[in-house]
Order: sequence, then structure tokens, then C-alpha cells
Amino acid sequence: MEIKAIFAERFKSARLMNGYSLQDLADALDNQVSRQALHKYEKGEVIPDAEKIKRLSIALNVNPDFFFRTNKIEFSNIEFRKLDKLPKKEAT
Repeated sequence: MEIKAIFAERFKSARLMNGYSLQDLADALDNQVSRQALHKYEKGEVIPDAEKIKRLSIALNVNPDFFFRTNKIEFSNIEFRKLDKLPKKEAT
């Protein structure tokens, strides 16, 4: 997978995990990065410079290297049992 595509996917994931729209994120960054620039990052058209990556990582509560990791974590199939359904040994 191309580095731009990896960055785009991870950036969008971090943004959504934090509940930001593109405009919300631009506002959180005090408009130091425009909504249009964020859109280009998310579409994989551009990769931001190191200073912007640092600002994005702070705003999105992730390490800068998060944007470049290739491993995926799928959360959709995780299921939990209610505490009262666990055997007593596991519940403590």
C-alpha cells in the first residue's frame, strides 16, 4: 500500500475516533491547518509536513507514528459478556 494511502486511512480513523468533522478538527487546530488541507490529507492527495503531523497527532491524541502504521485493528467483531454472566472465578 502506498504511503499516502496509509496516511489517509489512519488519519481518517483517528479523526473519526475523536468524533471530529473536518471543520471541527480545523477549529481544534486554531485553523493553522485548513479544512481543505485536511480533506486533501484524508483523500491521500497530500502528506503533511512534520510540523503539521505533530500538530495533528496532538489534536487527535495519537503518536505521530500512528499515521504510518500498516497494521489494522478491527473492532467490529468484538463481543463482551455481562459481568454477571461470567463464572465467579473470572469475575474477580
